[in-house]
Amino acid sequence: MYSAKLLFVFCAILSMPPLSMAKADSVDLMVGERNGQNVTFSFQRDKNRKPVELVVTTRRLGNPGAKISIWIDRSSIPLHSRILTTDDCEYSDSGSSCRFSFGRDSDHFRKFLYAFERGKTAHVEVQNANVMEMQRDVSLLGFRQRYGR
Repeated sequence: MYSAKLLFVFCAILSMPPLSMAKADSVDLMVGERNGQNVTFSFQRDKNRKPVELVVTTRRLGNPGAKISIWIDRSSIPLHSRILTTDDCEYSDSGSSCRFSFGRDSDHFRKFLYAFERGKTAHVEVQNANVMEMQRDVSLLGFRQRYGR
């Protein structure tokens, strides 16, 4: 009986994928419409669930020269404000998309993670030539549990 249990445990261990094959994942937060204009904040993690980078992506929104600003709660000072460049943006049949990122060792990454974990609402604004393209809010409640720190 003991050897049968031992054999069962051994087979169960062999059937598990090795840790090196564990998948990296991300915790995403989208502001806007899924199939329309949106901004996505994607906190990338490695296979050990350690932070790797924050990737900010716009879809059908923004182009070089547009300004994206993010505030948390009722702060009068933006958490981050950036003028998008030609390096950030590209065009396709589905419209423009822009992408920029911050590595885990950057101050911007730490500020975003801290603010998203402790804040209640993120306010995202995209302006192009001083014309408002998008101004939306998204709840941050539950982000900390999803991120798992």
